[in-house]
Amino acid sequence: MIINNQSQCWLHREMKPNGIVVTNRLHQEVRYVFLIYHRNKNQHRMAVWWKHFNELKRSSAQVLELLQHKKLNAVQTKRLYSLLKKFQKKQLCQMYFSFNGVVGLGQFVTLGVVLIGLLARIHALYCQIYADYDTEFKKLSLIKFEQTTTTKVSMEKQLQSLVSEELGEVVDEPMIPLQRTNTSLNTMPASIQKTKPKKKTKKKKKSAIDDIFG
Repeated sequence: MIINNQSQCWLHREMKPNGIVVTNRLHQEVRYVFLIYHRNKNQHRMAVWWKHFNELKRSSAQVLELLQHKKLNAVQTKRLYSLLKKFQKKQLCQMYFSFNGVVGLGQFVTLGVVLIGLLARIHALYCQIYADYDTEFKKLSLIKFEQTTTTKVSMEKQLQSLVSEELGEVVDEPMIPLQRTNTSLNTMPASIQKTKPKKKTKKKKKSAIDDIFG
């Protein structure tokens, strides 16, 4: 599954520049996946999320193996399309929720964050591979022309929907429109216009004679 030096030289000689970059980046991600697999197999192989991580390892390794060919034939192209679509429709959601559960447990937060990061990077590479082989998929009638323009957008919306389900949505309270009030004297009621504030009358101080005669 790992590319040797000879195959790397062949890739740089035969493949397109964009394909070289994507293949090399996927190869690096697959190395990380295999490293995590071997270091955590004995400890976490009975966990629920390990099943989905094993699927990620198998899927990424199979896609990388197909990309190492000089040119894909019809059978290999269909296989590549099947792997990409299966990852998009079935495996992506399950892997995300499973890896996010590792973070939620609190015991292996660092491992859960690494798994989510690997999933995000591999998903981005799969989107790029899907776009690079768009012409080959069309020739084999695997996808329709109308679907190709919205494939990348739909995959991005899928991840956004996953994040929105985890974080929730902000509910905006309805804004009550403020009514303008004209405080000019012309628009005020007549009863309010005529009324004037009453002046307070001060009581006269009583003198000494008033105290005598009451």
